[in-house]
Amino acid sequence: MFSFDWLRWQLPNTDNSYSASTANELCIDKYTPISPEKLKAAAVGLSQIAKAFATATALVFGGPTLTFGHAVSQLELHTTDDIRTKGRYR
Repeated sequence: MFSFDWLRWQLPNTDNSYSASTANELCIDKYTPISPEKLKAAAVGLSQIAKAFATATALVFGGPTLTFGHAVSQLELHTTDDIRTKGRYR
């Protein structure tokens, strides 16, 4: 249950609080060293992800494009009029 007493809305005591700039200076991991090996491993991992993304994009868009191109070639469709005439059932 929620409490709506006056303590809930009382502002905190400012004697023991830090300002934002002081809190940033007290941060422990402010200057974290990065090893070159980990940086190289991250670059290799990102390049593998990029290659996988490019391959998946080529498969997703390339397959239907080739299929559509082959169908148009087999039906000898060159203009929209060809689509209208050859697309009708006889």
